[in-house]
This record gives sequence, C-alpha cells and structure tokens, in this order.
Amino acid sequence: MDRKRRNQPGKAVTDQRAGPMRRGPRIDSPEPAEPVAGGGAVGAPLAFPPQRVPWNMRQVLALLGAYLAIVLSFNLVGRFAFEMLNQTDTATAISARIGIQIGCSQAAFLLLLYWFVKGRAGGGIEAGRMLGLYVPRPWKALESAIVPAVVGAGVVCLIIVVNSLLARHLQLRQQLVVSDMEVAIRRGGAYEIAMCAVFAVLVAPFVEEPLFRGLLYLPLRSRLGPVGAGLLVSLVFALVHSAWSALLPMFVLALAFTWLLEATRTLWAPIAAHMLFNGVMIVLIVKGAAAAH
Repeated sequence: MDRKRRNQPGKAVTDQRAGPMRRGPRIDSPEPAEPVAGGGAVGAPLAFPPQRVPWNMRQVLALLGAYLAIVLSFNLVGRFAFEMLNQTDTATAISARIGIQIGCSQAAFLLLLYWFVKGRAGGGIEAGRMLGLYVPRPWKALESAIVPAVVGAGVVCLIIVVNSLLARHLQLRQQLVVSDMEVAIRRGGAYEIAMCAVFAVLVAPFVEEPLFRGLLYLPLRSRLGPVGAGLLVSLVFALVHSAWSALLPMFVLALAFTWLLEATRTLWAPIAAHMLFNGVMIVLIVKGAAAAH
C-alpha cells in the first residue's frame, strides 16, 4: 500500500520521520564560467596586469632571439642598400637604410608578436586584454589616468631635457638609429623628416612597449614583483636603446614607462609616453638641423 502511494504521480510523498516533502520550483545550478588564460573567465573583465600569463621566460627568450635575427637580417639588407645608394646621394642612402632597418624589421616583428600572443591567449580580444590594450570602459579609464598621465609627461619632458644637456655638454654617443635620423633630417627634406617621424612615433612604440612592458615584464612580474621586474626590464631597455654613456637617462625613462603601466593598468599609457618622447626628440633634431643651416 505504501509502495503504491509512493509511485502515484502528482501525490506528495510522506515520510513518517521527516514529514511531507513539498514540491518547489526547480533551481538549476549555474554552469561554471569557461576559464581563459590569465586566470579570468569568458565575459568577465581580465584584471591587468594579470597574475600569470600563458608564456614563460624560455619562450620569451626564443622570441627575443627571433627579434634579433630579424633585426640583424634587415640591418644587412639596409647596409647593402646604403652602399649602393651612397655613391650618388647620401641622404637618400641613409633614408633607405632607416626604412629597411627600422620600418621593415619592426613590421615583421610586430606580425610575429601578434601571432605569438594571439596563439597563446586564445584570440585577439583576449590577447589585447592580457597585454593591457583592451580597455572595457575607455572613458572611465581615461578619467582615472589623468593624474598619472600628467606626472608621466612631466617626467618624460624632464628626461628629454637632461638627456639633451648631457649629449650637448658631455658629447654623449647617441644610438646608431638616432644618429642616422639626425643625418637624414639635416641632409634631406620633408620626406626624410616625415619618414623618421612615422617610424619613431607611430611604429617603434607599438612594437617596443608590447615587447618590453608586455611579453618580458609580465612573466618577470609574477616572479620578482613589480619593483624587481621593473628594474630588470628597464635595464634591458636602456642597454638596447643607448650607448653606455647615455645609459642612466634611458634607464630612468624606462622606469617611468613601467610606473605608468602600473599606475594606469593599461599599456596605452607607456605607449603614449613613448610616442611623446620620440616625437619631442624628432622636433629637437629638426630644430637643430634648422639652426645649423
């Protein structure tokens, strides 16, 4: 009899010890969010800088090796073009060398960088989030970045002044690319100035900041913390970008870029500061060339 009652549909099942069991609305358990690289979930904003990234230092060193191979290869091609054109026009020869060594090498590495990060992040949007290029609320992020941006711009301008004074009074050696740009601007015309400005302001920051403050800084940050990783990456940045005599200004500049990254939580801040620095340097070179004439 109890078994028949228990099996009848639509009837409440009675337990003598626990009392009647009432029917209620069915509540489905929420499905777990799909995890993504970096510790977040699909549809959820990824905190930047992430606590971990889907690449390690061995892969970064391999990518840096590929970058050096690309740069050396295009340097050889640029040197060959310079030797071929230098017999007729020195400014044109230097412009060709700058275009090949900087433009072609940076464009090739930018494609390699995008392919590397996108493949490990699982998509273009996730790659942008992981590198701090994707900003879900741009106006709010811009509002919160006003004070760091003003401070960073002041620091960048101060470093430009100090670097210019040191280069003028102590005869500091400039980076080879900067020396080539100076010669091309002084001996060339509007085309050489525009080409150097495009490469320095619109190309180099979008390659170097994801490389140094992205691929290299983020895995080191998870191991050494922001201070240790910032010091190490800034030292590498200074060694790559300047001669030994101008090492300190470039080191401080790289520290300022890293501070902007941490203060604003986006890679766009050091990219903008990098563009500002290179742009002001181009203006100073042009003014120096005009004064020389």
